[in-house]
Amino acid sequence: MVSRNAPTVEQINQDTITQIALKYWSKQDDESQLENYDPNLIDDIYSNELVKTGFNLRRIMLLEFSQYLENYLWRNYRSETSSIAHVMSIAIMVNEKFRERVAAWDCFKRENTDEFAGLFENVLRLCLNRPVLSLNEQMETNEPKKSHVKLTFRERTILIKFLDNCVNSLEVDLVRQQVQKICSLPMWTALSANRRDYELKRAPKLRKIWRAIEKSDAKLTVVAREKVTFERTFFKQLIQDFIQLLCSLDEKESGELSDDKSKRQVLRYLERFLELLIDLEALLPTRRFFNTLLEDCNLLIYCHLSSMYKTVHKSR
Repeated sequence: MVSRNAPTVEQINQDTITQIALKYWSKQDDESQLENYDPNLIDDIYSNELVKTGFNLRRIMLLEFSQYLENYLWRNYRSETSSIAHVMSIAIMVNEKFRERVAAWDCFKRENTDEFAGLFENVLRLCLNRPVLSLNEQMETNEPKKSHVKLTFRERTILIKFLDNCVNSLEVDLVRQQVQKICSLPMWTALSANRRDYELKRAPKLRKIWRAIEKSDAKLTVVAREKVTFERTFFKQLIQDFIQLLCSLDEKESGELSDDKSKRQVLRYLERFLELLIDLEALLPTRRFFNTLLEDCNLLIYCHLSSMYKTVHKSR
């Protein structure tokens, strides 16, 4: 059965995306594609074909059909120079591949493999409204470093879905290596001191590993220590953002949630976030250490106390 959103052959051939693809990446050899690379084109496509259309599924499907990810986005991606639009575009294309149930990680394993760690870190940063590496590096300029970026809840939902797809792809070595950085024993750095001591006393083997981690951390440079601390505390910060957002829904007036469209986007983000938590709890490699953090953050208690939960519970 053909999807209602699937464009016809005639529509594909006449579409502006197809014409751009033919010029820049669809019908050219690898060398020509690299020569014709224009980073501004990615920003323009993201702004005009995705954001302005409300991330219309047909536009995304056309980009996927033209092999936008494989032939243009990924092979030209550089963590320290690529824009937020570039990161977002990759996330959107990967999510679309998962939606269509086709191989999503082949191009990442085939070429430009060294950049995947940087891409993953940039996704983590954007999930927390932090600047990507390219914006964080402002050497030899008098401009102040940006401490945050402002993404819409629609964009943050896309990133959470991408992260969820990564969690559900632990069989892929490239992806598993990055997920382990944010969801393994070192993430207990984010636990309260009393809870961490309690858990380590219960597991002497883990205590030995923890001591080894502490010795290794003592040898790290300041930059490296900041990087690993960010990775280990990522989920703690993400959960705290979720709790803060959930509490904001209880307020009668909120500038950020002033209209129904904004509320729907926020609710969609909350739903996707809970899906991510469910998948983390469902998988043994991630549940073992993540579950302790989840309990320490009292997330379920906050959810049960929220007006949203009470409203749904009463309606049943």
